[in-house]
Amino acid sequence: MPGAVRPGERRAFARLGMALFLAALAMLFLAALVGYVLVRLRADDAIPVRLPAVFWWSTATLVASGLALVAAVRAAARERGRRLRLALLASAALAAAFVALQVPGMAQLLEEHRAASGDRPSHQGLVLSIVLLHAMHVLGGLVPLGVVVARGLAGRYDHERHLPIRLLATYWHFLEAVWLVTLAVFVAF
Repeated sequence: MPGAVRPGERRAFARLGMALFLAALAMLFLAALVGYVLVRLRADDAIPVRLPAVFWWSTATLVASGLALVAAVRAAARERGRRLRLALLASAALAAAFVALQVPGMAQLLEEHRAASGDRPSHQGLVLSIVLLHAMHVLGGLVPLGVVVARGLAGRYDHERHLPIRLLATYWHFLEAVWLVTLAVFVAF
């Protein structure tokens, strides 16, 4: 059939699309972090940012969720249906835990911003904005995660057809890297 896209081409297009999407997101997060660093460097009174302790716990859950997706990709490639389902469910549960842990951390940042903004400029507002930007992308990632989990539970993936899990894992690893870099920037500046 003329004009039909072969499966190999479809996979290549999907990977290219993910690469372009992540490149655009990388520029967005890089711009936000560079802006934060510039504001911090120009501040007369550089008060250190106090990150909520719960952020360190949420970081562990985000990384663990990504590792569960790695296990899911391996399980799908090896036709291990039970392991695939368990890994997908674990990833979803850990992603939900990340979100649940982020909420009190963001509430604490908001409270500190309100308390500090009365007598001097607060950088907590910038921190909160960048954390919210990341949170929006995690929340957005929960939708395809839910779809992948549902399809995985329905037995729709095998050694030949598991590209959606791979693409989701790539996106999730990107979010992990962004979160780790963001925390490092907050600690350093």
